[in-house]
Amino acid sequence: MGSATVGVFWGPNLVNAAPWTRLRYRPHAAWATTCPVCGAARTEGASRRRTPDAPIPGSWVEAVPVADVLADALDVLA
Repeated sequence: MGSATVGVFWGPNLVNAAPWTRLRYRPHAAWATTCPVCGAARTEGASRRRTPDAPIPGSWVEAVPVADVLADALDVLA
């Protein structure tokens, strides 16, 4: 559609889902390799280990700085 956007991705999703250009798009990626809740490696199926009494899952992209995303959002809106 040509809309200016800023996206936040978990690293592997950046590879297969982010647009190819940065003309009007700003991708940000986090490359976490362990579950933010249980610490299991992603390759061990960490997201499938959650039990009903477990806390709300953490974010795989929490390492992406909010200030960077905000700065890019303001840039593409300018």
